[in-house]
Amino acid sequence: MPAVAVGRVSGVEFVAGVTFLAYSPGMSVGELCDTLDLTKQAINAPLRRLIDEDLVHVAPGAKDRRRKELHLTDRGAALERTLHARQRALFHTALQQAGPTATEGWRAVLAPLAGADWSAFTAAVADRERTTGDDEEHHARST
Repeated sequence: MPAVAVGRVSGVEFVAGVTFLAYSPGMSVGELCDTLDLTKQAINAPLRRLIDEDLVHVAPGAKDRRRKELHLTDRGAALERTLHARQRALFHTALQQAGPTATEGWRAVLAPLAGADWSAFTAAVADRERTTGDDEEHHARST
């Protein structure tokens, strides 16, 4: 897959930040640090670049105005959907070639590795599909 870059933002911190914020909008900086296992110092520069590139926006929390919540901008959400579509297409092709037994084996391996996060992730994906219709084409191919 070709490298994805927007302005000066590229690489792992870009993809991870955008992906986690797409599935968990409103995360605080601390929660994003915990999720990515990074310190606030380590996340500062990549997060600043995402904000400067108008991919992420910081808003005060709805319940606690001192809390800084991170959200994708429309531009960030569009880019994440593009990245997600590319990745989904690659996985779809690979799993189709591997066959149904291998596909079920892949899922059986992933679920315990993800633990409780697997349920949260699959629920977030299902919720996102219901609200945005992003994965309608994927479901039509998968079923």
